[in-house]
Amino acid sequence: MVKRPETDKFVKAVWKIFKKGAKKVYLINRESGQIADKPETRFFAWPDAAKKFNGEDGHYLTNHAFAYFVSKDV
Repeated sequence: MVKRPETDKFVKAVWKIFKKGAKKVYLINRESGQIADKPETRFFAWPDAAKKFNGEDGHYLTNHAFAYFVSKDV
């Protein structure tokens, strides 16, 4: 594997910017409406997506058919 320090630096810089603007997301039980106390690790939503997919009218953030998320900040 070839190491590319410039690429590593770039990825770390982009990740840092992304995490400053991103919202943490929390697993939600759609039947009960209960939201997890702790945010998911490595799952984030950009503010516009967190606002649009906030659980209202069945709109949730999801990464597969059985995992639904909302942002508590919205």
